[in-house]
Amino acid sequence: MCPRNDPRDGPRERMLDATSAIVEAGDWGALRLARVARAAGVSRQTAYNEFGSKVGLGRALVEREVDAFLGGVQERMERHADDVPEAVRAAVLFALDEAERRPLLKGIFGAGRSRDDELIALATRGRDPMIARVVAAFRGYADTTWPAVPADVKDLLVETLMRVTVSHAVAPLHAPAEVARNLAELTRRLLP
Repeated sequence: MCPRNDPRDGPRERMLDATSAIVEAGDWGALRLARVARAAGVSRQTAYNEFGSKVGLGRALVEREVDAFLGGVQERMERHADDVPEAVRAAVLFALDEAERRPLLKGIFGAGRSRDDELIALATRGRDPMIARVVAAFRGYADTTWPAVPADVKDLLVETLMRVTVSHAVAPLHAPAEVARNLAELTRRLLP
């Protein structure tokens, strides 16, 4: 349970939690800020002040999902900073398990293939599409964690791993553990 002063228990997080529940029930199209405010136990004005619009609320929800995802993957990679293939295996397995467990995250990964295209489009529109943000985050992480790996190998490895992981999250062909093992082996073979 969160302490009373914990920001995760604040109105913004309660509204995002309420929105997530509504979206996961398949009701993004009918979502209104007033409905979210009621579900979160805040005033309608608070919802408008915090997010401005349904699009602002959707963007905040997508960003929260991606931030949680990035944090979880980075945590798994840091546990194996001295073993790049094992770091990849742990991160890919986490990503695939999370995509299966969290329908909104899976929808973000499959942007454009979902019935909630309006919400998921928030992940892919504008100057900073979410997939580009994820690739950039892991490229930066690879630079600091794997300094001995040549830049061209890191570029190829990071983008390929992210795209293959996303593909398996959206349309799995194999069990997550098998995909994770295979991508770890690919990483081992690509590294100098």
